[in-house]
Amino acid sequence: MSEENSKLWDKLKTPPEKYTKKFRKAGGFSGTNIDPTWRAQVMTEVFGPVGKGWGWEIQDRWREEYHSEEGEAWYVFVQVRVWYLIDGEECWTGPQIGGTDTRIPDEGYKMAITDALGKCLLSIGVGAAVYLGEFDNKYGRPQADSGGESAPSQQGGALPNCPTCGKALRKSNDKPEYYCWKKKEGCGFTSPMARFKDGKYQVPSTDNGNESDSVVELRSKIDTCSTMQAYQSVWQDAKEAKTSGKINADETKKVAAHYRDGLCLFLNGRILAAQDEGEFAIVFTDLSTLTSEKVLTEARYKTLKTSWDKRKAEVAATVASEGMNTPT
Repeated sequence: MSEENSKLWDKLKTPPEKYTKKFRKAGGFSGTNIDPTWRAQVMTEVFGPVGKGWGWEIQDRWREEYHSEEGEAWYVFVQVRVWYLIDGEECWTGPQIGGTDTRIPDEGYKMAITDALGKCLLSIGVGAAVYLGEFDNKYGRPQADSGGESAPSQQGGALPNCPTCGKALRKSNDKPEYYCWKKKEGCGFTSPMARFKDGKYQVPSTDNGNESDSVVELRSKIDTCSTMQAYQSVWQDAKEAKTSGKINADETKKVAAHYRDGLCLFLNGRILAAQDEGEFAIVFTDLSTLTSEKVLTEARYKTLKTSWDKRKAEVAATVASEGMNTPT
């Protein structure tokens, strides 16, 4: 970005620390929230009063009813774009959609507007330092000296690369494992740190030195799966191996147990990484489909659904806290 083009971005990008709030929730969900009032303040400082130097347009709003074990509730959404004046010329951000789930629709729209405004203003640099990793932010991106999840070091202690896509891995903040960060175009791979030696991924040894080559191969495939499609492919391979007699009944049970363990870790990782309603809906569909197809047992489904409910409540609480000081 040229110096001339970055002038506005640089003016808007860094919120003062007093207008940020760090948080940490169960499951490793941690970071920094930006006070929505600061966004309005910095826009006013740069462009003038709202309605004169800048403002926003609500292009659409809607709500969708859903039912849960706790009763009826709502998803609410708005589509917003922001305008601002530069040398008298009216400029617009691209439209953004904000949303939340709430049992009080009026409050929900307030939260959804705050969400959408934050996304619009980010596109011109407002609070960008948080999202670029200069703070412990809501997406888990750490500062270099943060002591939370670790970015790859450039001096001596470099973290290993993902064995699936080659991206630099990061360390989890709440358990001894590495993960390939999807927000940085990673593939979502996760693995215990113990499986890396001298920076290289070690295929887990089997628990039986007499296992057939087919079982060892299937186990290895399971341990390197990083997408839902990859897990589905391995499941099909296991079924074909059983049908063709490459693995016997006892081996089939061991492979199935190993598969379900890996799949549940993968699904739970997706749940903990979910940030919006679309991501929650996709994971829930996968959980329901895998259970109906008897790939997941009812017990495993209940465990994952509990994690899904908890994570969803955490995200809703975060959105609610951001909406408390929405500009009106």
